[in-house]
Amino acid sequence: MPGPISSPYEGHVFGSEGIEAYYHSNSKNYYMLNRSDRYIALSDVSLKREMKVRGMQSKKTKDELVSEIEQYISNLANDKDITYAGPIAGYKRGFYQEDNRRFLVTESPVIIEPKEGEYYIIKTLINNLLGDAVPYFDAWLKLAYESLIVNERRHAHIMVIAGPHNCGKSLLQKIITKVLGGRAARPYQYMRGGTPFNADLFGAEHLMLEDEVPSTHLKDRREFGAALKSFAVNEDQRCHAKGQTPFMVTPFWRVTISLNDEPENLMVLPPLEDNLGDKLTLLRAIKCEMPMPSGTMTERKAFWAQIEKEIPAYLNALVKWDLPEVMICPRFGCKNYHDPYIIEALHTLSPEERLLNLVETEVYLPWEGHAIELERKLTDKESSVKREAENLLHYNTACGQYLSRLARRKSGRVMQTKNIAGKAVWRITEPLEEDEL
Repeated sequence: MPGPISSPYEGHVFGSEGIEAYYHSNSKNYYMLNRSDRYIALSDVSLKREMKVRGMQSKKTKDELVSEIEQYISNLANDKDITYAGPIAGYKRGFYQEDNRRFLVTESPVIIEPKEGEYYIIKTLINNLLGDAVPYFDAWLKLAYESLIVNERRHAHIMVIAGPHNCGKSLLQKIITKVLGGRAARPYQYMRGGTPFNADLFGAEHLMLEDEVPSTHLKDRREFGAALKSFAVNEDQRCHAKGQTPFMVTPFWRVTISLNDEPENLMVLPPLEDNLGDKLTLLRAIKCEMPMPSGTMTERKAFWAQIEKEIPAYLNALVKWDLPEVMICPRFGCKNYHDPYIIEALHTLSPEERLLNLVETEVYLPWEGHAIELERKLTDKESSVKREAENLLHYNTACGQYLSRLARRKSGRVMQTKNIAGKAVWRITEPLEEDEL
């Protein structure tokens, strides 16, 4: 990822100060670096007034065609025109030109420098919450931090943290935000089509979902999964700010989701189908005693202040840690982790498991036949599960796909017995007795 382009006006002094400004072709405004070292948007009139204050001439001499101010404004429109102005995740502040795109990044992420020291509170917190999964949390955060500081764009797993209410999940997300530049945004409204504008997401390295109430409908869960995959593996993203022309850019994003671990809450996660499960890391947080008092607002502020104090030492330990070879993954840097409890819960809630439940309700077992025959039986007007089956099997190949997944998981209960004229013949047996499991 290239750094910002040096200003062609760098070192050019007007009056007693240099002026750095850009012309935003969509809004017809100008962006100027003010005395507080921040970019501000100015109208044509405001910019001319500011240039007068800084010593530039508003009247032309007898030998000039235009005044100094008019010449400067003309130069901006020709040489320093931009189509976007705002923060972009992972980019340092400055002017960029990438292919035919010219844009101004107005602020940088706040990068924390690693330092030697103790991080007892952070270590205790993470160990107590995540147990055996701690190395996967640490590896994910280490790779994210190291990628950010060297401007490297690489694929990363979506991190899901499930656990009891008020156990510390959100605190882990808060630490992630602090480590990854101090900026967070909530993408759920955009992901669900609630708004076409997403520029706020481009101003944050950490995209987090927390306490949202996504739909549990299977179709919506699949759409949710498709959006997550886009964040996980698509490098170029379409940035669309209100009133501005959309453009493609490569932000640095890491996505986390925190939710309660009751089955009805886990039901909002997308089904772990073949093309999504490998893009998720599923961690389970355990309710535990906090390493510092946190019952009152004052105690929570002191707790967080201590965490902030320890983050440089925590980062120092992360960057010095070499990932074990067994954890290394060429594509994502580190292999993902699937907590067994969450996997079992998601399998229980999966569409293929729901299909098997409908079969056990409506079909006399053992049963053998084609997937289309099973679908017709479940959705027949006389079926007691007709409505639920129609919702579940809403596309042509759904029944066959679910039977295939069950065949891979159900230890002989569901199997493909033969193939006739290119169509699989399936056999579904009765549930095994407990002493047979």
